[in-house]
Amino acid sequence: MRCRDWCMVASTYEGLMARPVWCGSWHCEECAEHKRAKLIAEAILGQPTTFLTLTTNPNIEPDPDRASDMLLDAWQRWLRQTRHNRPGDDIQALKVWEATKNGMPHLHVLLRAPYLDQREISAFMAAQIGAPIVDIRAVTSASQVAGYVAKYIGKAPSQFANHHRHDRTRRWLNTSAYRKWLAHHTVKYQWQLLHVSLDDLALRLQPHAHTRRDRDTLFATTHDPPRAGPITNRGPTGPRLCGNDSGGIPVSVPQTHSSHSVSQNHADYSSHCQTSRTGVSDVR
Repeated sequence: MRCRDWCMVASTYEGLMARPVWCGSWHCEECAEHKRAKLIAEAILGQPTTFLTLTTNPNIEPDPDRASDMLLDAWQRWLRQTRHNRPGDDIQALKVWEATKNGMPHLHVLLRAPYLDQREISAFMAAQIGAPIVDIRAVTSASQVAGYVAKYIGKAPSQFANHHRHDRTRRWLNTSAYRKWLAHHTVKYQWQLLHVSLDDLALRLQPHAHTRRDRDTLFATTHDPPRAGPITNRGPTGPRLCGNDSGGIPVSVPQTHSSHSVSQNHADYSSHCQTSRTGVSDVR
């Protein structure tokens, strides 16, 4: 499947709503743009208090992949030790890799934590991997967070060895900002996967419905009164959405398709991230 070859369709009170299925690759120009926006949104919703940059020492390990292994291990040991020594503090983090001009890895971390001593972190990293250069700064605003992430991910976060390009701890999004956003986006839809592109779907709906596009979302409505009945995949020309919210709009697509449900929280979150241009996954 190529990017946006398929789409997801849901029945809404007004009629139908459809969104494309993205390939999700950093090598895809369109998907990379959306993934950057999502990463920036996650960084802001995590309400970080501190920027932290960890480095490597090419004189000790000149190979970037092996250096990234050493740096990641040291970061995980520091996080575990700090959490152990400060059990009352809920220390959470989002991190993203960056390749320097000479190709060596840096680890940029957003932390939600009380005061951290730069000298202690520097001494720890020097003892672990011989890299005492540590930069730490306080976060002052959401726009500063967006600029920080955007600066270091560039076109895409760097990748070393088999490590994730970016990652976050499990409770990173356990914040008042995220809970407030979630409370406002807790509607669920029954999504159906169709093996047809959003553009093709719009063409097939035109004889039956009024369609409009809002960024990457297609909406379709009819003048016909809604007809009662469940959403079904059966029909002579393919799946037919005939629920009491769909207005009986037929969708003619190839017979090969699948149907499943996904949470609208995730769908709306992705949409929010895609439109949030103001805008790091190992230790759990």
